Amino acid sequence: MGEKNLSFGGEALYEIQAIGSSVVIPNDLLGGMNLELTQISENKHKYTLSGMLRDQAELAGVLNTIYEMHMVVLSVNRLDADQDKSKT
Repeated sequence: MGEKNLSFGGEALYEIQAIGSSVVIPNDLLGGMNLELTQISENKHKYTLSGMLRDQAELAGVLNTIYEMHMVVLSVNRLDADQDKSKT
């Protein structure tokens, strides 16, 4: 299983996907994550957030921001560093 080296605290790489209306997300509320936006229809977009978060408290803050913007969370994935390096 891929659960080795998992811990409650500590830095980790995440990818979050959500769908919502055409909304601008303030960058300071994303914990420094990268944002990729894909238009699905005239007023719906798929948001893909990726980046390193300091801990699960910071992850909870980003997810709360998504919730407060009335967006639907599609997925939250914790990626390990090897997966990120293979994308570059």
